[in-house]
Formats: sequence, C-alpha cells, structure tokens
Amino acid sequence: MNQIISIIGKTNVGKSTLFNCLTKKNNSRTNNIPYFTRDRKYGILKIKNKNINLIDTAAILNDFFSYKKNNINYSINKQTRIAIQESKIILFLINSYTKIDLFYKKFIKYLKLKNKKIIFIINKIDYFNKYLITDFYKFNLNHPIFISALKKINIKKLLFNIKKNLYNYRISIKNNKNLIKICTIGKTNVGKSTLINSLLKETRLIIDKNPGTTRENIKIKINYKNNLFILTDTEGIDKNIKKNKILKLINIYNIILYIIDANIGLVEIDLYLIKKIFLLGKFLILIINKWDLLNIHKKKLIKNELNLKLKKYKTFLSLHFISALYLYNIKTIFNSIEYFIYLKNKIWSIKKLTNLINLAIKKKPPLIYKNKKIKFILAKQINQTPINIIIFGNKKIKCLSKNYKKYLLNFFIKKLNIKNILLKIIFLTNLFT
Repeated sequence: MNQIISIIGKTNVGKSTLFNCLTKKNNSRTNNIPYFTRDRKYGILKIKNKNINLIDTAAILNDFFSYKKNNINYSINKQTRIAIQESKIILFLINSYTKIDLFYKKFIKYLKLKNKKIIFIINKIDYFNKYLITDFYKFNLNHPIFISALKKINIKKLLFNIKKNLYNYRISIKNNKNLIKICTIGKTNVGKSTLINSLLKETRLIIDKNPGTTRENIKIKINYKNNLFILTDTEGIDKNIKKNKILKLINIYNIILYIIDANIGLVEIDLYLIKKIFLLGKFLILIINKWDLLNIHKKKLIKNELNLKLKKYKTFLSLHFISALYLYNIKTIFNSIEYFIYLKNKIWSIKKLTNLINLAIKKKPPLIYKNKKIKFILAKQINQTPINIIIFGNKKIKCLSKNYKKYLLNFFIKKLNIKNILLKIIFLTNLFT
C-alpha cells in the first residue's frame, strides 16, 4: 500500500499551489476565491523513485466540528476528515500573516489525537509576520518550515523533512508496542470487504457480489483510540483452501473477525476454525452478517442453531448480529475491540484471584475425597493470550472432578467478565505444603 500525505489548512493559505509544486503538475486549480476547493484531489509525489499519494483538501471551515448532515459544509468537512484518516503525514499549512487563534488550537489538538506525523508549514514568507513565531511557541508546536510554494523557496527542505518522517513512521510501526493486528475470516461472499468499508466509514476495498473478489490479502493501517491497528481483508474460505494455510494466517493476528452469512449459518469448517482460534489464544469476534435479510421466524431458528452448535463456548462468546451494508449494529464490534484493548494488558492480582477461589468454594464446596478435604492455597495468572491461571492446592487437588473444574472455570469467566478469548485453568500441587 502506498504512503499517503495530505495538505491541510484554512482557505487561501496556498494548499493547491503547494500541491502543484510537489507533484510538479498543474492538476489542482488555484484561485483567490475563498473555499474554491471542495473535494479531495489526488496526485503523485515522487521520493527516491517511489510514488507517494498526495491529497489536496478543501479548506478547514470554522464549523469543522459540527456534524449537522443537512449542510453542504458537512460534506466538505467529511472529505477533509477522510483525507486525515487515510494519511500517514499531514502537511499543516498556515499563512505567514495569519494569527493562530483558538480554533487552530482545537484543530491541532484534534490532529494530534489521530496519531499522525504533522509537519507545520508557514507559507508565503514574503509576507512574513514575526509575531507568528510567538504563536507557535505559545501553542507548543513543532518547529515549522518556512516556504514560498509559489516561488519554490525552501521546498527542498520540506521534501527532506517528508522523507525523514516517512522513514521514521515505518520504524515506529515496526516497533510500536500498541500495534494490534486484526483480520477478517469467512467463506466467500459473506461480506468481509463490506464490513471493513463500514468500519472505516468509507469504501476503500473492491466490493462485488461475485464470489472470490478478494484474491489477495489487503492491509489497511488505522488509528483507533491511540492504538495502531493493521486491518487485513483476506480471501474467502472455500473447499480448495488448506486448513493449515488458514491456521498459519490466524496465528499472525491478535483479533479475528469471523464472519458468517446469516442465510447459511455455521458449517463444519466454521466450527473447526472457531475451536482452533480459541486454542491458539486469539480474541474472536464472531459476526453474523446480513441479519437484515431474515424474517423474525428465520432469525429465531438461526439463534437456536447457533446456541446449540456453540454450546461449549456460550459462557464467554458474544455474537454480533449485524448488517455490514446498512451499518446495523456495527458499533457492537467496536465495543468488543475496545474490550480487547482493555484485556490485552490486564493482569489480575494473586489476592483478587485467590479471593475468587474462596468465594467459589463458599458457594459450592468441592467433594471430600477419601475423608480428606481438597484445599486450595492460591491462584496466579501466568499468561494473557490465552488467559492462563494456575490454582495451587494440596495433593488432593488432582482428584477434582471434571464437573467441579468446569464449575470453577465458568465461575472465573463470569466474575472476571472474560469475553471472546479462552480461559485456561491449571491445577497444581503446592510443593511447599
């Protein structure tokens, strides 16, 4: 996927002039009329024989943070928001004679929350205002680059900074501890690409009703709540695809969006892969798509079938009944992603887990084995994906029945509110007793 850079700024700061200067073409019309540019304009910036997508955007409007849809400004602002979302680097352009006001402060804060690389540029330096420097320090901004897009002054310095930031961005992705990998899994024509488009609120992938449209894995990098995600759309599962190939693919990712066509329901390959996903310690979001196409009677039948086939996972697996095409229930998927963000670094204390054992015993004591009590000493979490908890006890802990082990497992799942990921409890003898 090509790197993307957007030029952002208020009206008549020279965005289109800079766009033409960097692309070395006159594809973007320049004009002194305020708000002349309304749509995104794409061009190619060549750096080290590589093509970088460059976007010329509409002017930032003062009602940028208004979301009233029955307004032409909403559509213009939306185009700019999409460009920001797509971009790796933002070229934030300001006139040399424009004073930075509170709106700028709010907008720059908005950009920083998007985790983008921002290069601040002061254009039209022939009209330089010395008080602007004070404003930059006041708002704690990075050192700006002073240019004249029209006269091509300091453009080489700007290009050097773009190169440096492109390189640094790639390194930061590689070493980013918050990097979370998500992939879509499902049979052909279940709506994987449509779902990704709905999640991104923009058509970014090719969609077709003919099975097998996606013939290679397509990766998209997005930021969500200060976490960097790699979202991958995979080719559909069919009869010819090897199970080992799918399992190798699944093993790379943290979150699996497993999509089922509501009209078809769960089939044998789905049940096999769901089991493997949990055993690999992955976070599963099971999605039943095209829910809007079913009548009430059919919905009831499908839910009963799912409850029956997923009986062994019902204590912790949540289902998402959605319509990717019509954005129905899409927010529930984000809720599950947010829960994974919480869970991936969660470590429960020994005290907390040991107290839960005592609570479970109080509610339902284990059976006495050969006139001797089974005693629990403490519990400790040793892993996160999957969640592994060791429960230490006396020698008789090995005699716990399968039913009681299942009771403790379900008790911990409920009390710790574990969802969509496997919890494994290991019972060990405390060697010091």
